[in-house]
Amino acid sequence: MSGDTCLNYTVEHNTYNLFKKPLDWIVLLVYFIGLIAIGLWTSRRKTNHGTTEGYFLAGRTVPWWAIGTSLFASNIGSEHFIGLAGTGAASGVAVAAYELHAVWIVLLLGWLFAPIYLKAGVFTMPQYLGLRFQSQRLRAFVSIYTLVSYVLTKVSVDLYAGDVFMKEALGWDIYPSTITLLIITGIYTIAGGLAAVIYTEVLQSAVMIIGSLVLMVLSFHKVGGMSGLREKWPGDNGFNATLNNSCDVGSVPNNSFHMFRSPSDEIFPWPAVVIAIPSTGIFYWCSSQVMPSVCNPPL
Repeated sequence: MSGDTCLNYTVEHNTYNLFKKPLDWIVLLVYFIGLIAIGLWTSRRKTNHGTTEGYFLAGRTVPWWAIGTSLFASNIGSEHFIGLAGTGAASGVAVAAYELHAVWIVLLLGWLFAPIYLKAGVFTMPQYLGLRFQSQRLRAFVSIYTLVSYVLTKVSVDLYAGDVFMKEALGWDIYPSTITLLIITGIYTIAGGLAAVIYTEVLQSAVMIIGSLVLMVLSFHKVGGMSGLREKWPGDNGFNATLNNSCDVGSVPNNSFHMFRSPSDEIFPWPAVVIAIPSTGIFYWCSSQVMPSVCNPPL
C-alpha cells in the first residue's frame, strides 16, 4: 500500500490494572464461580456421560435455544473482542466480512450439512469421510489435521486474547493467565462434557451481548456518535498499529469505511472477501470438530 493511502497517527498506550475496587473482583469471582457451578450441575444431569453420545453430544437432550446460543458463543470470544476489534480499528470495517458471511454459512450448516450428518449417523466430518470412503486412515488423518489446525488457529488465539485482557485488567503475565483460564475451562468441560460447555455458553452469551451493547453505547457517546466517529477516525485520536510492510506503525488506510475495496488492496481485496473468506468459513462452520457437534439436535 502506497504512502498516499495511509494516514499516520499515534497515541500513548499504558498497561494498567483496571480492577481497582473490591466490587470489580467480586463480580469477576462470581462469574467464574457461576461457570464452574453450571458445569458441575450439568455433570449431574441425566445425559449418559458414560457413553460417547452422552458425553460428546450431551445425550441429544439439549433444547434448541441452548444449541443456538452455544453456536453463537462457540464462535464469538476473546479473539473477537480484542483481535477482531483491533483489526477493525487498524484496517477498517472490511474485517466485518468474516462475521457477515457467517450469517448464510450457518444456514448452510443447518439446511445442508447437518441433515447429511444426521442421516449418516455421524457428527463430525472425519466420521463422515471415513464412512463415505470406508477408510479409517482417512478418518484419522482428517481428525488429526482438524484438531491440530483448530488448536493452532482458534484455541491458541483465544487463549492469547484472553491473556491480553487479563494483563490489561489484572496486570497478570501471560503464563498465570493461561493456566488460570485452562484450569477453569477444564474443570467444567471435563466434568460435564458437551452439555456443560453448552449451558455455560448460555451464561457467557448473555454476558457478551449485554457487555457489548453497553460498550457500544458508551463508545459512541464518547466519540460523539457516528458523525464523531467518522470525524475522529482515522484522525488524531488513534493508536499504534502495524498493518503490513507497506504501512508503517501508526498508520491506517483512508478507505477504512469501505467494505468492498480495490482488487489491489493489500489488506482486504474484494475477491478475497467474496471468495476466500466464505471458503474458510464453510470449513470452520460446517466441517470442523466443534460446530457440527454442537448443532446435532435431539433425535
